[in-house]
Amino acid sequence: MKRLPLLSLLCFIPILAGAQDRTTPTSLLPDIDPQDIEIRGEFRARFPGLNRQPILGFNPTPRVFRLDPNRMPFIENPDQVVATVQVTRLEAPGGPAPQYIRFPQQGYLHSRFGVGRYISPEADVYAGVPLTENTWFRGSLNYHSSDGHRNRDVQPSSFRFMDATAGIQTRLSNRTKLGVDFSLLSDFNYGIQTPRPAFPDPFSDPTGNPRKTYNGYSAGTDFTHFFNAFRKFEGDISYNYYKVNYNFPNVNLVRSEEQRLKGSVYYQWPGTSIGSIFGIGAFTDAAKLVNTLRDDTNWHISGVKGSWEQPLSSGMKLNLIGRGYFTFDEKDGNKFYAYPDARVEFSSVPNLTLVGRIGGYILNNGLRGLHETNRFAMEDNGLINQRTVFGLGEARYDFLGSAQIYAGLAYYIYENYQYYEDFQDIGSPLFGALYDDDTRRQKLYGGFRYINRPYGFTFFTEVYVQNTKLDSGIEAPYAEKLGITAGMTIRPVSKLNITIWSDYIGKRPYNLDGNKLAGYYLPGGRIEYRFTDDFGLYLKVNNILDQEYEIWNGYTERLFQVYGGVTIKL
Repeated sequence: MKRLPLLSLLCFIPILAGAQDRTTPTSLLPDIDPQDIEIRGEFRARFPGLNRQPILGFNPTPRVFRLDPNRMPFIENPDQVVATVQVTRLEAPGGPAPQYIRFPQQGYLHSRFGVGRYISPEADVYAGVPLTENTWFRGSLNYHSSDGHRNRDVQPSSFRFMDATAGIQTRLSNRTKLGVDFSLLSDFNYGIQTPRPAFPDPFSDPTGNPRKTYNGYSAGTDFTHFFNAFRKFEGDISYNYYKVNYNFPNVNLVRSEEQRLKGSVYYQWPGTSIGSIFGIGAFTDAAKLVNTLRDDTNWHISGVKGSWEQPLSSGMKLNLIGRGYFTFDEKDGNKFYAYPDARVEFSSVPNLTLVGRIGGYILNNGLRGLHETNRFAMEDNGLINQRTVFGLGEARYDFLGSAQIYAGLAYYIYENYQYYEDFQDIGSPLFGALYDDDTRRQKLYGGFRYINRPYGFTFFTEVYVQNTKLDSGIEAPYAEKLGITAGMTIRPVSKLNITIWSDYIGKRPYNLDGNKLAGYYLPGGRIEYRFTDDFGLYLKVNNILDQEYEIWNGYTERLFQVYGGVTIKL
């Protein structure tokens, strides 16, 4: 009985549908004018920025989808970041690239031979030759002599400076190198002519005009092994022999001899943090000095050191070295000293670098260093170790890609500062080497450098002002207050090189009484023309102003000189 109403309703549906067909359209879709139909074909617009125009009858204003400005940004947490990284990138990074020993494939020769006024020949030779695939030979010769520029009856002034070096570098493996070097030296010069005293003492006051001769040789070896670009081990050891003969007119066989042994080892490795490098090492420098006028003396400087290099930030770098010294000399005996050496570099501002450094060190230049500094000197009471503590600040500014201007201020404290005293007033032709217990030096310096390699142009200049005073408050002998140096190279054409240099040294005291030597200015230059890549000629001039000047009181140096010669390059 309940199904009767539902069946009756189903029977009436067709009747209602037929009635509707007679009064309304049979389709439920709206009527569309044919011209409103958009024909979709295969044509696609290929012009950037061209948008399809709306079809007539449609809303010409397209819908614009905007992002909510108040939305929360999506930030990945560390787990989500790692989840998107490829598995291969999760592997540990490789170690530093290995460091390989490489030698040039071809040899080279740079040489200059010439002769100048006062019959002054000169030669400078530098050469390197590959003997085998793993062996490299290198050598050099520096020679300069003169027949003398002063009247021989008044002051003999001839001299010779000659040293030659030869060495072999052998590649034991791609990362290991062993080297052996040998050198010879043979020099001479005369002392300063002084009046003879009425009663000369040949032992305490050598008189006359001695001819000093210097002979020596050295032999050494060095070893280097690279584990990689940051880890290495290196060491070296050398033996040096140096002898000075004083040929006095009234005293024969006066000589000084020095036997010197030097060596060092150093191991360097990277730290765990990026850019961190550590190092440890040991060193020694010991000598025995023999003089025919006094007892033998000894000195040595030995010790250990540790180093650390670390970038503190993107614009700051720290280098720290600590040294412990075990020393001995005839004045102070056995001593122990510890000196730091810290260097901080700031480069946060573009093109500007600031450097600060503070530290200390101990050195002894030995018998050869003494006589090469002052060729009229004689060691009186042996050689003493010099101790130095210093601090400096420097600013450098780079511009134009290859130009730099810099300025700095330094302060030094010397203990056992070596200076030279003039003994001519007592008839001695030589200077004495003395030591001061507490010498202070303040130095202000600045300069400019510019290098333009494509056009062969370089220029540099530096000016410094300093004040050096002994413990007594007197200015140190032969320490100038003002100095200027400058140099320039020009290549107007590919085969022509022009080099110009100049040096100015201000007034200097030459004794403890405050008497001073005049300052001097020494300009010079060299012109070199190459006919081929291997052969050329050069012309050089020294002391263009023909100035009479003295580096050491009582001895006038050479006046204007002109040199000419050949250059050979292979």
